[in-house]
Amino acid sequence: MVDQILKGERASSPEAIMRARFTALRFKDPQFLAATEKEEGTSIKKRAAGWAKTLGLEEKTLADAFTGLFGSDIEALQDPLSFEVVTADEDSVEFKIRCRNGKTLHEKSKFQQDRKWGYVYSGNSDFAEWS
Repeated sequence: MVDQILKGERASSPEAIMRARFTALRFKDPQFLAATEKEEGTSIKKRAAGWAKTLGLEEKTLADAFTGLFGSDIEALQDPLSFEVVTADEDSVEFKIRCRNGKTLHEKSKFQQDRKWGYVYSGNSDFAEWS
């Protein structure tokens, strides 16, 4: 299922696109991550640049440090180890991403239907916590 989505087929559920997004995170694919999320007023190119910085593929600028967009917790996503779906339904996925540095992201993300990808991350989460 994930391989098919990464090759451009539509996801059949929010869980399917989230699994594909984790694979893209693991293999450091900022273009796929940017393409499969919505953020009003932000282009895919700008979102991909943000993901490239989050994934450690590009240097963060001094401006990034001042805006606080990239904290130490988010940098843990540069080296994810595992992905666990806690719950999933027709418009959300609660999941945990465990990272090599011992940090875990526990999040419940909202998804919306999309013509190209089947589903995309809506840019909204019920919660996102690091431990």
